[in-house]
Amino acid sequence: MSKFMNILNFKQLINRKTTFVIPIAATLLYIGIFISFHEMIGGPPAAFSIFSVILAGWFLGIRAALIWSLIVLIIDIFLYSNFIGVDTPGTYLVEAFPAFLSIFAAGVVAGWIRNLSQKNKMELAERKKVELDIQKSEQKFRSQFDNMIDGMAIDEILYENGKPVDWIIKDVNPAYERIMKISRNDIVGKRGTDIYESYATIEPFLKDYDRVLKTGRPLTKKSHYLIKNRNIVISSFALGENQIAVIFDDITEQEKAFQAEKKQREFVDTMGKITYALNETLKLDKVLDIILENMGQFVSFDAADITLIQDGKLSMARHIGYAKFGLENFAENFSISLDEISTAKWMYQNQIPLIISDTDSTDFWTTFPEVAWIKSYMGLPIIAKGNLVGILNFLSAQKGFYEGFPFEQLMPFAEQVAIGIDNARTFEDAQKRSQRLTLINQVAFQLSQPSDLETIQQLAVDSLANALNLEQVGLAMLNQGRDCLTIVADHPAPGNTSSKGSVIMLENNPSMDYIFKHKTSFSSKDAQHDPMLEAVKHFMIRQKIYSILIIPLIINGEVIGTIGCDVTSENRVLTQDDINLAEILANLVAGQIEQARLLSMEKKRTAELAMLHETSLAITQPYELSILHRQIVEKAVWLLDSSAGMLYLKTDEDDVFECKVSYNNQYDPFGTRLRLGEGAAGIVAKINQPLIIPNYGSWEQKPAIFEKVLDDFPLLTVPVHWQSEVKGVIQIGRDPGKPSFEKSDVELLSLFSSQVAITLENSRLYQEVQELAVLDPLTQVYNRRGFADIATREIERAQRFNHSLALLFLDIDHFKEINDTHGHAAGDQILSGIADRCRSILRNVDVISRHGGEEFLILLLETNKNTAIKIAKRIQSLIKDYPLQIDAGPISITISIGVAEFNDQVNDLSSLIHNADVALYKAKTSGRNRVVAFQSNEENSG
Repeated sequence: MSKFMNILNFKQLINRKTTFVIPIAATLLYIGIFISFHEMIGGPPAAFSIFSVILAGWFLGIRAALIWSLIVLIIDIFLYSNFIGVDTPGTYLVEAFPAFLSIFAAGVVAGWIRNLSQKNKMELAERKKVELDIQKSEQKFRSQFDNMIDGMAIDEILYENGKPVDWIIKDVNPAYERIMKISRNDIVGKRGTDIYESYATIEPFLKDYDRVLKTGRPLTKKSHYLIKNRNIVISSFALGENQIAVIFDDITEQEKAFQAEKKQREFVDTMGKITYALNETLKLDKVLDIILENMGQFVSFDAADITLIQDGKLSMARHIGYAKFGLENFAENFSISLDEISTAKWMYQNQIPLIISDTDSTDFWTTFPEVAWIKSYMGLPIIAKGNLVGILNFLSAQKGFYEGFPFEQLMPFAEQVAIGIDNARTFEDAQKRSQRLTLINQVAFQLSQPSDLETIQQLAVDSLANALNLEQVGLAMLNQGRDCLTIVADHPAPGNTSSKGSVIMLENNPSMDYIFKHKTSFSSKDAQHDPMLEAVKHFMIRQKIYSILIIPLIINGEVIGTIGCDVTSENRVLTQDDINLAEILANLVAGQIEQARLLSMEKKRTAELAMLHETSLAITQPYELSILHRQIVEKAVWLLDSSAGMLYLKTDEDDVFECKVSYNNQYDPFGTRLRLGEGAAGIVAKINQPLIIPNYGSWEQKPAIFEKVLDDFPLLTVPVHWQSEVKGVIQIGRDPGKPSFEKSDVELLSLFSSQVAITLENSRLYQEVQELAVLDPLTQVYNRRGFADIATREIERAQRFNHSLALLFLDIDHFKEINDTHGHAAGDQILSGIADRCRSILRNVDVISRHGGEEFLILLLETNKNTAIKIAKRIQSLIKDYPLQIDAGPISITISIGVAEFNDQVNDLSSLIHNADVALYKAKTSGRNRVVAFQSNEENSG
């Protein structure tokens, strides 16, 4: 059949193309003739153009002929201008106008003839179709007519002056021949007066038949008074065109037995056909069609239907006869609860047939406007495996129609119907299970492909939308704080925008409370008005969601997210099968998401450990302390993909932490000091535990110095502790609007802080070692090595920038006698005391060193000779005027100081020390306890 249709369509396509090709070919032929033979003909051959216009009209219609006429006119103007020599198109139009009108008229006539021909063809085809339908109807009627149990005659009533005078017998069926004991050939075509001898004899029948024709009401069960020896009852009904059908029913015992036997044979034969037909198919729709076709074989009715029961609801699966009552739409959409229909509820409870002969005289009948016409009812329950699966309903508009009906004879039919429906449903369920397993396998295969978490999530919603035939599906995942869900993937319906990134709060959200408490799905058939969905009502309205199924994603007994199956069609509601399939697929999705999430976490962990290793290597390089501190913060910021960072370290002052590095941060300037328990840094230092603040601007424990910080940005603070003592804290911040820190971030930064603690401790030890190498252990001032390094750099700087520089050379007077008198311990105390008093007077930038024994060198930066002399005298006075405290008691001592200035005559450190030593020697030889400045030969001569 499909091959035949393809050939037919191809031929139609060829025909359509041919209709265009022929006029075009004729036009091209005309152009060729014009160009080739216009000189030979002796004049312009414009007349030939009429053929292309006629062909256009014939193949394409009047409108095409009009257009083609204009095209030909334009072509003629071009041809005449280029080949005949007409100077202007206007000249040609004037000359050729009559010919053009003729061509135009010919095309219109051809188009008109073509349209008329097509119309005739269509009418002929329609007539043939009607004749074929009539032929089929006549064949069907003839089959029923010939197979009737009761006799039937078709009579045509004859009228004279509007009065019935006779009838002609047009046809009779075999049952009529048997009942009336007369051959069809002997009676067809005869008049009633020929059979019953006179008009007076048949007049009562004529009056009855006339009334039937005029009123349209059938005549039922009237005894045939002309046949005395047999009990024959006649009925009649109008056929139209003065014809009536007269039914003869012989109710004598012999005839009754014959008819009963015949009916039994017909019943058995019909049941056999029905059984065979039902066994031939396992498709429920086909089974229902077979049942509907055969319901009229056993019971007469005005309307009938097959009502099936599904999930406690009654729905009409098939119906017949409702259309003539204007109830076609009612029957198509009939769906009601089983408990609302008293007849159905009764048959559900009792599982036996029910007859209500007069619906108006009983309160048992459920009445509503659409069934008010039903006056008599019979219901036949369809029972499969002990359960009521449906009802065969027979309805009549005539009171008492089903009174006393022997419904027992219908039980075999009902049993076959039940078997057919049960088998079809079993097969349908098996098909659904097979389809469902196929869908599950397809989704499982798609989800099992190696992909990242984001791809898995998007694939999940797309697969569910396809499997459930849904226009919209969304996937939301629970956040770390377990207070909201974020939509991470969605399959939006046409016309809806993506909701990806939207947040669903769990607080005051009854539907989510239900899901998280019971760990089961939530569904609503009226999503826009359901109180359980009040928290997301605006979302339901905006997205045009009419009903919804929300399925939890559960891993290890905990809800990690939800899948929303949104129905955006008002006429669709998810069935229980849909819900079951969605929940199975959701379990698959949950497992795959968890697997992808664990894999992603593992990959992230591996990457973080690699980054941590790289970062740890970076901060273990031998940096200066300030550079090391900055490296720590910068690497921590990079490690956590953040934007800002701070490093607070514990000071020598108890319970005070000072900001040593403030990287990309406007709130914690370098040098900010916080006490233990003050602010995020102080709290972490106190509790020795990490702290996540999702929105710092709204945090209520900000210290006073940060009260003006209103920006809500995520902040993570972790302690840096060494051997259970907090040495400092690292703080990492992200820009406002960025995701807050998670547990994995805390773990990573804590690992990094452990490495930082080791690095800081190593740095401290290294610093101590370095200090031991350049400091005098007794006085804690620089030794010769340390002093030489610093002094050399400062002299180079002074030379480069022409800065002043001075050197004091200090010696304790009579120090050997003090040692001899009080011992070396007292001498050590005096040396330490001298160093302390010098430090108390000097600036932080000035450099003190113990040059050896009781001698000290003091380098004064940015200082000239006169200022250096004043500083030297202040040191001398402080030591002379205030005795030093030693274990033996206070002791008074004096010192001598030589002063030298760095100038053009001094080239290096040794020269500067030499000049200061010369001045010191002069102070010693001049009586000690004095300050002497070095003077060059030029100064002495001057």
